[in-house]
Amino acid sequence: TSYEVWTALKRSYAAHSRSRIIQLKERLQGLRKGNLTMDDYFYKAKMLAHQLAVASKPVEEDDLIMYFLRGLSREYSAFKTSLSTRVDPISLSDLHCLLLTQEMELKGQDLEHEMFAPA
Repeated sequence: TSYEVWTALKRSYAAHSRSRIIQLKERLQGLRKGNLTMDDYFYKAKMLAHQLAVASKPVEEDDLIMYFLRGLSREYSAFKTSLSTRVDPISLSDLHCLLLTQEMELKGQDLEHEMFAPA
């Protein structure tokens, strides 16, 4: 009957949705900046959060910030420490701006190191 077909489709879609949600959550929780630019890293995290929201599993901004910070490399340790001492919570957009500045500073330090390194 059409009811049985509809029920089977619904059950199949629900199982697929659950596995997709789990996959998206795992990707978000395991996201690492690696060699990505800060903009690309931010975009990747936002896209995963958006896909979860579309699947009716929105990610709280505080959680997204936590995942985002967790995926930064050791060169951002001082930045993460300074963030943890803040009294006021930080928004995701403010964090993005601060990290873009931090990324530029780190690139500048790398450039200085290369320029003054012995040949």
